[in-house]
Amino acid sequence: MKLDPVFTVKENKLYKISDNSQVEFCLTEISDKDFIAGIKDESLLKKITAEKNSICSILIAQKTIEPEPEAYNEEFLAELRDALKVMEEKGLFAVLNVCPGLDDAHRAKVLSGTCEDDAVSGYVMSIKHTARRVKDCESVAGVFIREDFTSENAPGKVMVLQDELLVKHAQYVFFADSASAEKIRSAGAEYSDRVVFI
Repeated sequence: MKLDPVFTVKENKLYKISDNSQVEFCLTEISDKDFIAGIKDESLLKKITAEKNSICSILIAQKTIEPEPEAYNEEFLAELRDALKVMEEKGLFAVLNVCPGLDDAHRAKVLSGTCEDDAVSGYVMSIKHTARRVKDCESVAGVFIREDFTSENAPGKVMVLQDELLVKHAQYVFFADSASAEKIRSAGAEYSDRVVFI
């Protein structure tokens, strides 16, 4: 299921496609547990609605999505989808902000070569799997490109992340701290022109 894009990026700024207006927003970081709980009890909905043009940046640990190598936490992803669907009903938006990190067992498999993925593709596949599980949620504006993900070989990592996601999620835009701007720009205009620097 492909969704129509709501946002676009021009000169690293976020715009609403419907009226071509620039979106001034505040990216509010919240942990995945607090996000899901806050949607269930509606406290977060009230806060976001009160803070006009606030977009939730949902902090999700990679190991929450993938507790064991190539084994995904479908129960968590179903709860995340349910919460994002509630946001969609309210016309609110969120960004998937996955914190890279492998547990010791996964790291050992990567280093020994007994795991099918490496740390980069494993991280990207975790995000891709999450995007697949929330693919019908219009409330997902896009994905946050984390500075700890781009710390080394930034151009290659940015290209892999965007190339993998945009195949089925062309509506996504990408967000990043301005501290990562030069690293992301080094991937080329094709990749950096889809990023909103905050």
